[in-house]
Amino acid sequence: MPILRYLTAGESHGRYLIAILEGLPAGLKIDLTAINRDMASRQQGYGRCGGMRIEADEVEILSGIRNDETIGSPLAFMVVNKDPKIDKLPPVARPQPGQPNTGVGAGLLKYDRQDGRDILERASARETAMRVAVGAICKSLLKEIDVEVAGHIVSLGTVQANTAEMDLPQIRERSEASEVRCADSDATKKMITTINEAKSNSSVLGGVFEIITTGLPVGLGSHVQWDRKLDANIARALISIQAIKGVEFDQGFEGGVSKGDMLIVRATMRPIPTTIKPAQAASVQTGQEVKAIVEHSDVCALPAASIVGEAVVAIELVAALLDKFGGDSLSELKRNIAGYRETCQQR
Repeated sequence: MPILRYLTAGESHGRYLIAILEGLPAGLKIDLTAINRDMASRQQGYGRCGGMRIEADEVEILSGIRNDETIGSPLAFMVVNKDPKIDKLPPVARPQPGQPNTGVGAGLLKYDRQDGRDILERASARETAMRVAVGAICKSLLKEIDVEVAGHIVSLGTVQANTAEMDLPQIRERSEASEVRCADSDATKKMITTINEAKSNSSVLGGVFEIITTGLPVGLGSHVQWDRKLDANIARALISIQAIKGVEFDQGFEGGVSKGDMLIVRATMRPIPTTIKPAQAASVQTGQEVKAIVEHSDVCALPAASIVGEAVVAIELVAALLDKFGGDSLSELKRNIAGYRETCQQR
């Protein structure tokens, strides 16, 4: 059983989003301000739809801390949805092509449902809000051992960013100041123009984000079994994000094990299938060709996806860190890492 594990629950228009995180060492300070900063960043980004302005995601921690410090027991936390209308929404009988509930698709058949909304509400990217919250906590643990994780946009549509001459602090600072989370100011302007053009054409855009990690110790993960390879676990976590269809590693691994230098991974996001143009679809009830329903849609959710990407990479890194070094308290974990790093330097 993995030392670190988490579960999320909740629907897009349900009353709450919930997460339980188990396995964190005791003694970690929890900064709600930092968590909610990441939560807000996930909702922002040029090209998001108006639906993001309905919610103002703020995390409430229900258990697992005392005086803002972890005590070794599971953390339970939640976000209250401000638009909990799941029982009042009309049925989805004409789903958009490409969504998890397409036509009489796998989700409807698997769970024997007639209303596509029963699948869509959980399959929605709204679920990623709690992964961002879990990831923010994991990033705070990584900072305790001087590991930094930062994401940024490297391409959007046909626009490519140029960050070859930038170090991580520059990339982080400049991307956080960009409306599209791109560290290249010239590319930022072109990306905004591209999004405006797509919006005027009732179209949608995808692209590529990059996650950079520095300060990792050598030896996280293992080559001895497929499910212990760190790069494989990171790839699985990234590909689980809605609309992510490709993962590429630039550097940082050797046989599934961290090399101790900079880790760079990129993820490709396809254009979101929910467009503002009514596409051809199949009726759930009759199977006949109809026009799909049209709901709110992001022209581009790539900046938000990069925040989710940061979160899931941080979660996998903490899981690998605890798997290797253990430690029921933060001080014990730090001692274990310090001793290991000293041994590595002597070899």
